[in-house]
Amino acid sequence: MSKNSWSFETKQIHAGQEVDPTTGARALPIYSTTSYAFRDTDHAAALFGLAEAGNIYTRIMNPTQAVVEERIAALEGGVGALLVGSGQAAETLAILNLAGSGDHLVSSPSLYGGTYNLFHYTLPKLGIEVTFVDDPDDLDQWRRAVRPNTKAFFGETISNPKNDILDLEGVSTVAHEAGIPLIVDNTVPTPLPRAAAGVGRRHRRALGDEVPRWPRHRGRWGDRGRRDVRMGRQPGPVPRVQHP
Repeated sequence: MSKNSWSFETKQIHAGQEVDPTTGARALPIYSTTSYAFRDTDHAAALFGLAEAGNIYTRIMNPTQAVVEERIAALEGGVGALLVGSGQAAETLAILNLAGSGDHLVSSPSLYGGTYNLFHYTLPKLGIEVTFVDDPDDLDQWRRAVRPNTKAFFGETISNPKNDILDLEGVSTVAHEAGIPLIVDNTVPTPLPRAAAGVGRRHRRALGDEVPRWPRHRGRWGDRGRRDVRMGRQPGPVPRVQHP
């Protein structure tokens, strides 16, 4: 069976992982190493020169982390993912990949408190201005907030703590009209409810062939049965899809 035909449930367990060819162990090993061996100096030079894929140093990549990243990307339908230490780090990296000094973001006001502080206090110190729409359900407010230097829209699928539900299809349609990416904070739900409801497919059609979406997760609420682990996950962007 092709991996592309795997069900969502199968991807949750197996995506991104190849069984250890030496031991045949089914569970994913936890590689606690900080460093890696090189075949020779030429191999090391090729890795550090990014001419060959491979492990260089755990600060940059780790085999255990790589499997988790590939699994999250598979569940989200993305082309890749980045696993970091917190959800705040994930959204900060997503924003800084798109915006810099002199740029502008448009955001829903229904945000986690730490995210609001990041947008209201920290990003302006870096020269990034953020406009909060008054009513995220009013799509015209998103349209009116767009400027020539607007680099992204931002919203939470289900806001924390108000539990407001973002109009993903509507906001992503406005983003598509403006040629702007939509960054989605998916802290509260998982990829499953959106996949089951077809929201992801509709969202991709709305974004179309010009605009990627950048879903972002916090991984501390019950992932793999662990409720005491904090991490951030930034899958994205999803493949750019042609639409009628």
